[in-house]
Amino acid sequence: MKVRSIMTDVVKSVHVNTGLLAIKDIFETNDFHHMPVLDDKRKVVGMISRLDYHLVLDHFTIFRVDKARRTNDRFLGALIAKDVMSKNLATIDPDTDIAEANKVFLENLLHALPVVEHGELIGIITTHDVLKHYSEMLLGQKKIQRGH
Repeated sequence: MKVRSIMTDVVKSVHVNTGLLAIKDIFETNDFHHMPVLDDKRKVVGMISRLDYHLVLDHFTIFRVDKARRTNDRFLGALIAKDVMSKNLATIDPDTDIAEANKVFLENLLHALPVVEHGELIGIITTHDVLKHYSEMLLGQKKIQRGH
């Protein structure tokens, strides 16, 4: 099977100059953990994870009080996506075998890969997608084995 068959094809991405306050809002109102970062030509140049966002926040303040929240918002207002994104990025073609994607995840300790076709972002695949795929395969095999 190919990456195309299990990837998420509706992907929220941000521009390299998107402010961290906007990214904060995106993460707080959506249930995903990774966002590709695009340049002016819509080429994938980085990835921001929920963890990246929280690490920035955690390094800035120690205490979680009202004053810290206001300070955090001021600090986040001064940062943009390219300041905190992961730049060591791998992408994957939608026609790559899922087993090959799994190898990329394992060898590079990545959790998400932008899926790019002809230089354009068309989806994202995560370790969760691959794990779900293999789990469904195993469950399907067990059902078939029980039937014999």
